[in-house]
Amino acid sequence: MIRFHCPSCNKLYVFRFLPIPDDGAEFLCARCDSRCLLTLSNETVTADLLTESESDVSPDTGRLFNVGRPDEDEWFTPEELERRTRSLVKELPIGKEFLIGIISGPNQGLTVPVTSSQVTIGKSGCDINLDDPDMSYEHCRIEFYGHEMIVVRDLDSAWGTIRNDEQVTISVIQPGDILVLGKTRLTLIQRN
Repeated sequence: MIRFHCPSCNKLYVFRFLPIPDDGAEFLCARCDSRCLLTLSNETVTADLLTESESDVSPDTGRLFNVGRPDEDEWFTPEELERRTRSLVKELPIGKEFLIGIISGPNQGLTVPVTSSQVTIGKSGCDINLDDPDMSYEHCRIEFYGHEMIVVRDLDSAWGTIRNDEQVTISVIQPGDILVLGKTRLTLIQRN
C-alpha cells in the first residue's frame, strides 16, 4: 500500500498499487492543484512540491483545513463519494475528540464519546444502541477518514437517514449537522 501527503495542503493519498519510475513521477493534488514529484526509496514514497496552485490557501492561515469538509464536498454524488472514500484510510483525526449527542427521542441527553474510526448506530448489535422503535437494528454508520472527511452511510434502514432535512444514502457530514434516525435526532460534536 502506497501512502503519502501532498506537501502543500497535507491531503492524504492511499493507493493499493502506484507504479513510480526510478526517476520519479509527477502528481497533481486533487485538493489544491499543486504539482508534486513522487519518488520511491526503500518502499517509502516521498512527495516534493514542484509548483503550488495560485488558488492555494493564503500563507497566514497556516494551511489548516476544517476537519469537516471543504465546500465542494457538498456537491458529491453518492457514486463520487463512494469512489473517493475507497482511496482513503479510516482513522480518527489526530488531536480531535468527537462525541455523538442525542438531541431528541427516547434517549434524549445521551452523549457517547467516539473511540473508533467507524461508529454503527441502531437498535441492537451496534456501537451505539438506542431505544427508538422506528430505528432499524443497524440504521447507519458514521465513518472518519482522518482530517479528510467524515461520512454518514445509511445501512439500508427501513425509514432512511436524514442529514439536515435531506434523506441520504451516503453523505459528508461535519460537526453540528443534524441526523434524524427514526424518531431520534442526533448531532456530531467536536470538543477541540
